[in-house]
Amino acid sequence: MMDPDYSDEMVDHVVDFFDRVAPFYDAWAGGQHGRVASRLVDLAAPTKNEHVLDVGTGTGLVAHLVAPRVNPGMVIGID
Repeated sequence: MMDPDYSDEMVDHVVDFFDRVAPFYDAWAGGQHGRVASRLVDLAAPTKNEHVLDVGTGTGLVAHLVAPRVNPGMVIGID
């Protein structure tokens, strides 16, 4: 069984890491995330006034692309 103190320390380490890399994460993928996200949004074809739930939002890339299409609707991102 894992030591609870070690577990908390590891979680803090992982959270800190992703907090630091999040602003650059999509760019590190060489633009692939942007292309896939754009294609996903095109296929989903969200329209004005819709409410969209972005499950597994990560950096929020898809949510940011959907928002202008559903305006004045709503986009909620959850990770």
